[in-house]
Amino acid sequence: MAYKRSAQTARRSSAKRYKRTVRRVKRKSYRRKTTRGRGAFNKKVLAVIKRTAEPKVVHRVLQEFGPMYHNGWQVQKLYKRGNQIATFPPQGDGVHDRNGNEIYAKGFMIRGSFCLAGDRRGTTLRFYLLNAKEDSIPYTYDNVFQNITNNAALDPMDKTKFPHNTMIGSYRVPDRSAPTASYDGTFELIDTNIIFKKWIPFNKKIRFDPGTQDPTGINAYLAIGVSAYDHNSALETDICVKSLDLMSSFYYSDP
Repeated sequence: MAYKRSAQTARRSSAKRYKRTVRRVKRKSYRRKTTRGRGAFNKKVLAVIKRTAEPKVVHRVLQEFGPMYHNGWQVQKLYKRGNQIATFPPQGDGVHDRNGNEIYAKGFMIRGSFCLAGDRRGTTLRFYLLNAKEDSIPYTYDNVFQNITNNAALDPMDKTKFPHNTMIGSYRVPDRSAPTASYDGTFELIDTNIIFKKWIPFNKKIRFDPGTQDPTGINAYLAIGVSAYDHNSALETDICVKSLDLMSSFYYSDP
């Protein structure tokens, strides 16, 4: 009598045969290849040069601002291409001089002090960094701002003419009406002096024409603009800022 397998045993044998015939394919892991091009290599070389280069600084007193009236606007240049302003170092053997015709700029430290008039202690002073590629448009109020209200505190900057301009600081005395006692016991508003400093990064490689301080490869000029505004019923003939002194320190590395 022939042996007859049960249906369950047949299914198990079929499953074993199928399992033996299926090939196990190892899945490939796709790893993203990272390649370092010439740009990355140049960045590494530049970083090494900056670390090993000699750090130097050039100080310059900016031209003194005159008295500033309510809603006033004044500009002082940090540098201008084609003009031998002593912002950048000359070539020489001095402590602040550059060795060759190439430097690595780090930035400008702007230090300043201003004196607010005693009766205009609510004046807001705003500082702007003005950066232009070309020297064809002057930095007048109508060019820097969109003159909609003729109000330095409200008018937006004209980003069409100068897309890189930006406000870098705003200063105001907190208490506009606090009186100060004088020596005879009376009370009066005393002029207020405010001292400030602001760092402006300027990470660029600058080249010079041999024997000059005229830079190449950078924008036409960089300037500091200042506006003064007092909301307390001031007239444009009222002096808000009696004096404003600024100096710049240009930090760079000399390879």
